[in-house]
Amino acid sequence: MATIRKRHNRYQAQVRIGLVSRSASFSTRAEARAWAAGIEAVLLAEMKAHRAHSPENIAEIMHRYLACITPSKKTAKDETIVINAMLKESWMTIPLKDLKAAHLTEYRDRRLQTIKPSSFNRQFGIICHACRIAKDEWSWVFNAEFLKIRKAKVPPPSSVRRISRENVQRLLEATNHCANAYMKQVLILALETGLRRSELCALNRRDIDFRNGVIHLTCSKNGYPRAIPLTNRAISAVKKLVEMSDHENLVQMSPNAIRLSFVRLRSRAGIDHIRFHDLRHEAVSRFFEMGLTPPEVASISGHRTLSQLMRYSHAMSDRVARVLRSQ
Repeated sequence: MATIRKRHNRYQAQVRIGLVSRSASFSTRAEARAWAAGIEAVLLAEMKAHRAHSPENIAEIMHRYLACITPSKKTAKDETIVINAMLKESWMTIPLKDLKAAHLTEYRDRRLQTIKPSSFNRQFGIICHACRIAKDEWSWVFNAEFLKIRKAKVPPPSSVRRISRENVQRLLEATNHCANAYMKQVLILALETGLRRSELCALNRRDIDFRNGVIHLTCSKNGYPRAIPLTNRAISAVKKLVEMSDHENLVQMSPNAIRLSFVRLRSRAGIDHIRFHDLRHEAVSRFFEMGLTPPEVASISGHRTLSQLMRYSHAMSDRVARVLRSQ
């Protein structure tokens, strides 16, 4: 509020709003009042502009996150699908002051009836990250107690499912009747290098070093580049992909297109229990069987910790047994 007082034949005006204070002296009371009214309006406008925003519900947070944060991610397409599905949930529009952990607990338990615990934890992690961004970067003010629910319990990883050489041969033979000419070379490259679908689709001509027989993978799932030495069979597959492709990308398919094509392929081969990702598991198992050490295998596969490689303990045990028998 403004106060005006006369001191030494002049009029001193003072405006104080909150912790902010302004003052000035004038010849007439009218000038002091006019100045005070103007300054008061300015300070009130500044206070209103800097007042922290409180979102109405999680939907408001997720909509801004979807617009500002998601597009910059490598997984933007998949994350957009996940967020749009979550936005259809009724608890998304409950006022934050009324939203309880029980609402999210019910959602968790219901989702776990149809998806794996690890999948739920990844999807729920998007909500947690969005709320953290809203608080730390956007300076939005709200109580996030509703996020304090237990994560879904993830069972310990199962042992790696191997693919017999007979089944590998059946898959490769099935590609002879496949309409997509890329699939046979994609299968061979996955078995020889352990590359994921997304990594295969990201392969570029400039990533291939034929002179040294190495793929310099720059676009990996975990963001860490790695060099993958190529076997003779892998080099042959890469050369055929280069011949077939008139584009910089070697594989003219999306990850989902590879998945769908592989589903048809395995059905044709009569082995419906095999997933495309099992080719990566088989490749890593074979690396151990070749006698490579865990650090050497990790440098090829891209695993960041030894614990991630422990799923291949059977293949590692076989290698250790061979080494001990040779002594």
